[in-house]
Amino acid sequence: MKKWFIMGLVLGWLALAWVQGGFAQQRSSQPLRFNPETVETVQGIVVDAPVIQQGGLPEMEHLALKTDRERLMIILGPNWYLAQQDLKISALDRLEVTGSRVPLDGKSALLAQKVKRGDQVFEFRDQAGKPRWAPSRPQPR
Repeated sequence: MKKWFIMGLVLGWLALAWVQGGFAQQRSSQPLRFNPETVETVQGIVVDAPVIQQGGLPEMEHLALKTDRERLMIILGPNWYLAQQDLKISALDRLEVTGSRVPLDGKSALLAQKVKRGDQVFEFRDQAGKPRWAPSRPQPR
């Protein structure tokens, strides 16, 4: 019995190490950084829209936008922030997105600063790229 318990622990530990190693390979080693020098505005049609739900685990939401030149991943913000903004974006919506172009998994993505849909404007980051959902820090004196 003790032998089976130890073997189970070892196999469990190996499985956990294997899973974590696989996730580490999929994830980019560098965090995505907003760069004001790479800000651009693109227009296109939503081909894959996020399903934003109140509650649950915090997740970064994104959408796929088809422009005249490319299919581009648009990284919006955390699901809880989008739910507070009452953001509802659907497939086939026409959007104008301003954001910082960043590399993501060998492709280009845009860290959204501002998204326009018709007359609606949703802001995700300020001019310097600071997320609107981030807590404000007191200014040094």
